[in-house]
Amino acid sequence: MDIGDNLLSVAVEAEDGTATSYNITVTREASGNNMLSNLTSNTGTFDPAFYPETDSYELMVGSTFENVTLT
Repeated sequence: MDIGDNLLSVAVEAEDGTATSYNITVTREASGNNMLSNLTSNTGTFDPAFYPETDSYELMVGSTFENVTLT
């Protein structure tokens, strides 16, 4: 969902065939927490080691790797 107001339309049908639509507005507030809870790589070593409040890392990998997966 986007930050701010999100309009959802829900259509329901009763057993007798009566249809009704409802509009629901969901408001998503911006999060004050933009820290990662974890950071892993399929290869290499992070410098510095992972810490949630750190926002800059270097990843050291061997020269033979063509792809690195971060999760």
